Amino acid sequence: MAIWDIKERYKKVRGNEIRGDRAIFTLGENATPAYVNTTDYVQMSSTGNATDFGDASRTGVAGGGFSDSIRGVISSVTTIDYFHFSSTGNAADFGDATDARANSAGVSNNTRGVNAGGRVAPAQVNVIDYITIASTGNATDFGNLTAVNRGKLPAGSTTRGLFGGNGGDGGYITQIDYIEIATTGDAADFGDLTAGKGYAGGSSTGNKGFFIGGYTGSNDATIETITIPTLSNAIDFGDLSLARNSMDTADNSQRAITAGGNDGSYLNTIDYFQMPTAGTASDFGDLTEARQSAVAVSQGHGGINQDVLQRPSVNYMPGSGRGLCAGGDNPS
Repeated sequence: MAIWDIKERYKKVRGNEIRGDRAIFTLGENATPAYVNTTDYVQMSSTGNATDFGDASRTGVAGGGFSDSIRGVISSVTTIDYFHFSSTGNAADFGDATDARANSAGVSNNTRGVNAGGRVAPAQVNVIDYITIASTGNATDFGNLTAVNRGKLPAGSTTRGLFGGNGGDGGYITQIDYIEIATTGDAADFGDLTAGKGYAGGSSTGNKGFFIGGYTGSNDATIETITIPTLSNAIDFGDLSLARNSMDTADNSQRAITAGGNDGSYLNTIDYFQMPTAGTASDFGDLTEARQSAVAVSQGHGGINQDVLQRPSVNYMPGSGRGLCAGGDNPS
């Protein structure tokens, strides 16, 4: 019989040691051919070049990415695919989105993935739909963004999803929308970015959200941060190693990994930063193929509640406390 040491388990949760460490980057656009189904992966706690994982079921550009610790789900146009993080191989069919759109933005918690905005040629849309990650099937209507947008910047917690900026028609805007992931309904205003932008990365610790790089009319290197539980404006955090747009970002709730993009050329650059510590991003390695507008999913992002453990208090400490005995037999 296995013995579960709650004190040791608690230390691992606090130290982020039991979160999944794998991030997958799939799909994208490069010079030849125009669209790819290339799928790479990295181990987020280390550094080094990406390794081939398999292929998506179609070629295409970014849509929403959603994941729990077991499965990564990607949406592009109408197609929704999924991968199992633990084993390399090609994507499997999950279902279909509610409409055929590209450049949407995704957030997720353990249970639900939510996909917002995008472009259904020739116009942008304000559509939000959702899927249940552990099952398969078609997406369901969730509600609407506050305006039609594409190329938004996503970040989320276990309960709340944020979508910042706009990358298309109507100009680059500062507004950040938010939703409550467990419910359905329209998005509401959260606050503002430090500058109007779109086509940027997003990540989170679960408490802090980060909006990374993008396009403001020129390529941007800025990393800005927001406190997810509190309606407020973003503030400056640091900078990428290279100003660029149309990259995508994965995280393990401590480290954010940003891959690919465009600075005037298609890039294979991967860099990273530690989310608890402000500063400039550092080199991580390279993708197997230079591209922009990929979709990223990861096992340990800030929206995943890996374990619900009671925290130490004056009344409770893991590994100590009160034992109870009940029942038995009294031979007298």
